[in-house]
Amino acid sequence: MDHHQIATLIDLFDQSTLSELKYQGNGLSLCLSRFESYSAATVLPPSPAADSAAVLREDAGPANAEPPAQHPVAAGMAGTFFRRPSPGEPPFAEPGQHVEEGQPIGLVEAMKMLNSIEADRSGRLRHFAVEDGAAVSADTVLAWIETEVDPHV
Repeated sequence: MDHHQIATLIDLFDQSTLSELKYQGNGLSLCLSRFESYSAATVLPPSPAADSAAVLREDAGPANAEPPAQHPVAAGMAGTFFRRPSPGEPPFAEPGQHVEEGQPIGLVEAMKMLNSIEADRSGRLRHFAVEDGAAVSADTVLAWIETEVDPHV
């Protein structure tokens, strides 16, 4: 295994949710391990039909009112998504909570760097689209923010 193959293996490990990887072969022994582990909390988005019904029950308004808009928040890079700043700490935001534009809602760890994922508009955090600790690509939708439709636009 050459230097390039080892670097590729390390990059793949960094992008995975594995806590440890061991390799032995061709006179090489390699062990990759994470220093701290996140316990993955499963956060599954509600089904679209159930989600729409919940919106209608919670936001009962005039019959001709515009439905709220769902806005995706995507990862800007490949890495591992985390909902909390570190293990044992509360999440940045919870589904149903109002978030302001620029407010952190999670982190993406990429190449040993923690990158803040911020709400790019104000609204209600509807749900997370990926699990805590999931490997994500640059265009993966991480969460959905519900915003009010402006009738004057």
